[in-house]
Amino acid sequence: MGYDQLPESYVIFLCDYDPYGASIPVCTIERCCRERPSLPIRDGSHWLVLNASAWRGEGTSGCAICYVTS
Repeated sequence: MGYDQLPESYVIFLCDYDPYGASIPVCTIERCCRERPSLPIRDGSHWLVLNASAWRGEGTSGCAICYVTS
């Protein structure tokens, strides 16, 4: 099966703290090739890190992980 036949999938991290210290509510993470960053991977997988503390202004500990596939 080629990448173009894989179903689109999402991994969503729901965090009540800022795991990257970026002070933004959403970090979208896509795969890339380190040796050639301009090479498009297009494997249909997407990671989202949602930082609840960026909305409410304070953080606690813990992170829930939710796996969703379409």
